[in-house]
Formats: sequence, structure tokens, C-alpha cells
Amino acid sequence: MTRFHAAAALLLLLSPLPCLAQSAPAQASASTAAARPSAEQALAGFDDAIAGMLQAWQVPGVAVAIVRDGEVVLARGYGVRNPDADAPMNADTIFPIASMSKAFTSFGAGLLVDEGRMSFDAPVTTYIPELRAADPAATQGLTLRDMLSHRSGMPRHDAVWYHHDAMTRDDLIARMPALDFSAPMRTRFQYNNIMFILSGLAVDRMTDGSWEEFTERRVFQPLRMDRTTFSPERARRDPNHAAGREVLNGRMVTVPIFRNTAILNPAGGVYSNVDDLANWMLVHLEQGRFQGRQIVQPATLADMHATHMPLGATVRDPERVPIGYGLGWFTDIYRGRQVVQHGGNLPGTSTLVALMPSERLGVTVLVNHGGSELRDALTWAIMDRLLGESGRDWVGEALARKRAGEASDVAGRANRGASRVAGTRPSHALADFSGTYTHPGYGPIAIGQAGAGLTARYNDDSSPIEHFHYDVFDATTTDPVHLLLDARLQFMMDGYGRISGLQTVMEPALGTVTFARQPEARLSDPEYLARLTGTYELGGNRVIVALTGNRLSWTTVGGQPATLIPSLGGEFTHSRRRDARIAFDLGASGPATGIRFIDASGVYAAPRVN
Repeated sequence: MTRFHAAAALLLLLSPLPCLAQSAPAQASASTAAARPSAEQALAGFDDAIAGMLQAWQVPGVAVAIVRDGEVVLARGYGVRNPDADAPMNADTIFPIASMSKAFTSFGAGLLVDEGRMSFDAPVTTYIPELRAADPAATQGLTLRDMLSHRSGMPRHDAVWYHHDAMTRDDLIARMPALDFSAPMRTRFQYNNIMFILSGLAVDRMTDGSWEEFTERRVFQPLRMDRTTFSPERARRDPNHAAGREVLNGRMVTVPIFRNTAILNPAGGVYSNVDDLANWMLVHLEQGRFQGRQIVQPATLADMHATHMPLGATVRDPERVPIGYGLGWFTDIYRGRQVVQHGGNLPGTSTLVALMPSERLGVTVLVNHGGSELRDALTWAIMDRLLGESGRDWVGEALARKRAGEASDVAGRANRGASRVAGTRPSHALADFSGTYTHPGYGPIAIGQAGAGLTARYNDDSSPIEHFHYDVFDATTTDPVHLLLDARLQFMMDGYGRISGLQTVMEPALGTVTFARQPEARLSDPEYLARLTGTYELGGNRVIVALTGNRLSWTTVGGQPATLIPSLGGEFTHSRRRDARIAFDLGASGPATGIRFIDASGVYAAPRVN
């Protein structure tokens, strides 16, 4: 379960892409503000270039907003928002903006910092007292600044919340002690959606309503982002919304892009359009002011845009140097100028906003195709046009990387079976694998039978699983938005030959984790347990099995009581003899007729004597 994004696209590309950077006017090569081309000059031929780009990349559509010097230069859609209906894209088309939403969480927290109601540097337990992390140091010292700059020490653990529509932020808190850290706090950049979800919860606790209500009232409304929402239902009902596209088995398919995963909202749950996002860029580029009103203090805004955690990344392009992460923003140097930017990816959509404060320049690109590098390449090509720079064909180079990546993906997947050990079979009948397997952080995985095969269900996703080798099974879903895509499950046996657990990868930074198989529900059912109570004779001594609530106790005459703990195979474990199994002999009805006490030395019968 290591993939939470769309599978790599396998496209037949139609024609080379016109070079956007090289099509800018020749006189715009100077880099000073005075020599910058006008917007009209910079965008000459832009619409035609976009038309060729959509064809070459096989992308249904894009929406673009550009702001410069306090004005909206462009807000327009290109191509189609829904290829199945041939509906045109425009500046009003609603998209899920995915992780671009993170900056709204840091912005909202910044408003409370301005008011003295929160601090970026206070322990987060000031706002969420019950929060406990797997790392004790993080429990004591984790701050909003740590959480909003991805320096908590905790890797992603996205499987916990992905496609889990019923999970709440409070549910997530209960899982936190069992979600391991992979680095000490403040030592490594590790992108983490959970920390933004919890940051939203902290804002929840410090306001008179939900984080969503606060953000709507204090951010969307003042910025006149009238069509921006957290509601997937509202977005779906809107007649002008985008349909997402992915490549599945070499063909383009439409995928749902408006899911009801409310827990994700502070990390990636905003739905918006380029008209509204132009206003969002303006408040960041105009020192926190919008239409004459100071929305956030300039010092607080500067704090969000400053680097608080270095990335330690290598440089691929000398024009663009990745520096680090601020509060909800990546920080870069682009052609010698500071840039703050953030992208977003969800199945069916790719988004990016990039701001260059020194030039009062901002670009937003929304693409209704998942995992598309087009969003980045087009953004930098637009930046170059507006700056009067040339020399890089950002879009053409990205297209070449895309083609090479697709070829590599096809070759790799063709070799999927190369690591299979031939001639093996499962150690048990398939029915013996059925059951619920649980991890305290990740929750349950349910294995069931479906016809002659097995299925696995985790959160809201289910997939057939097929035998790979030995007791290893692979999920066979080909749905690119599926949580179980490429999941591999290894089942384990205990010393008595029972299927006792499974291992799989939930977080690549940590490797495999173990899900323990859960006892049958009837072993905690008082009505069933009442049939097991009574007095039994074991090795010349009497054993009294009694029921209290939904737990059995075991008392030998003259001995101390012990608890019988529900175990596998309809049996129990003795609380003071964890190596032993306790099995009751039952008919179709009536009380148990005897007990079998089983350990490594043998099987000992204890008939009922009352």
C-alpha cells in the first residue's frame, strides 16, 4: 500500500510542443523591472501556444490566472473541463486545488497569531491538550511552526486517512501514538498531510466554530472568493466543474475528483477556480492587503514566506534552485529572485500557484489531468514571458521527461513477475486467510472470500487479491485512484499453524508493519461465553470458568484467578500462560462438554464435572 497517487500515464503523443519561452518577444530579454515587457507583449501568441500544448500532452484542459503589479493580467480557461461532454474550460471552472490548500491553513493560523490568540512557536498541546505522538519529544515540544513547515520528524502515513470518509480529526488523534516517526523533530524535511490536518484542528479549538467556518468567514469572504468551497457536494452540483482524467492501461479514463474526505480539508480540501485564486495571489503579493483592507499583517505574511526548514535538495535547473519550506509554502530562488510556490496533486487534477514578491508577479495553473508536470513547466514558461527572460523551453523539456518516464514505467511493469518464485502455493486453504487484521495506528484490513478468490478491504477501498508466491498476495486493482493499487500482503503463521497476521508497507519511509489477526467477535459475546462457564477437572484439580461482563476468568481450586483472553481459531489464551491455548468442546447447542489445554508439551483434556 505504498501508492496514493495516479499510475504513470501511457500516452501516444501527437506532436512537439511549441516553445512558450522562446515565443516571447525578443525585446523582453532584459531582467530589470523597467525593461519588462508589457502584459500584452508578453502574452502575444499565448493562446495558440496553449492549444498546441493541450494536443501534445493529451490534457483535456487548463485554467490560468496571472497577476502583476496589483492587477489581474489574465484569468482564462483553455480546452475542455469535461471531455466526455465537450464542455469548455473557463476562468470560473471549479477544481479541487489539492495541496495548494495548505497555504490557507497557515494563513488562517496567521490571522490568529496577529490577534494574539495563537503562536506559531507554542507547543501544539496548548491547543490540543490530548495530542500524543509516538516520539515523546514531539509530544512535549511540537509547535505549529514545526507542523506547518514539515519538520515534525514524522513521515507521511497517508494511508491512515486516504479514502476514509468517516474518519474525523479526533479519530486521527487517537491513532497518533502508534504512527512511528522516522527522524528526530526538526532534523529532516518530511512532507506530511497529517500535520496540516492537526493544524486545522488547533484552529478549530481556538475559534467559535469549525476550521472550515473560520476559513470561510475570515479568508474566503474578505478576499471575495465567492465560488471557493470545502464542499465536494457543492462543487459537484455546480454546472461549471472540471472532470478529472487519468491513464488506465494505456487509455484515458474519467475519474472522480470530488470525494467526501472532510478530514483532509486543512491539507488538501479546497475547491476553487482561477478567478478566485487571482485574489488569493493578490493578498500575498500586496503585503497582506486586498482592496484597501489589511487582511493579515505584513510581518506575519513574511513569516509564512520565509524558509523554516531546508529541503537539502539537489539542483536540476540552474534557473530554479529549491531552498526549503516556509509555513504552507515551498521557497525557491528563480533566476535570482525569491519565489514561494505550492503545488497540489489528487487523482484527476494537478495544480500550482507560484508567487514572485519582488516582481509583484503571481501565476496559477490548474490542469484536469492527474500527476501532470505540465503545471510546473507552463508556470515557469509564463514567468519567463512576464519577466522578459528566454533560453529555456520548459514545456518541451518536461514533455521529453514525461515520455521517458512513461517508457520506463511500461518496461518496469512488464517485469512485475520477475521476482515471483515459481511453483509455490499458499500454506492454507483460502478460507483460512479470511478475517480482520488490525494495526493500532492504521486500523483494520478485512480479508474475505469472493467466489474462488480473496478480497482485501482497507478504509473505503476494496480489491481482489491474488496469490503471488508462498503466502504472499497482491492486490489486482488497476484503478489509478485506488488506495490498494500495487499493495502486497504477506500473511504469517503462529507456532500452531494458524494464520495470525499480515505484513505490508503502509509508509515507505518505515518499511513493513504488522497487522494482527483479530479473534472472532463471538469470543466477546456474553451470550456465547455463558455456554463456556462451569467447572472442569484438569489433571486432578478443578478449574472454575466464570463470566464477568464479556470476559471469562479461569480459577484453579486453591489458585489465583486468571483471565481468558480471546485468541485465534475460536480459542483463548491464559493470561498467566501466554504460550498456552484454551479450547472448549461444544456441540450445536448447550454448554461446553470439556476443555483442551494445549501447549508445546501436549494436549490435556479437562471434562466438565458439574
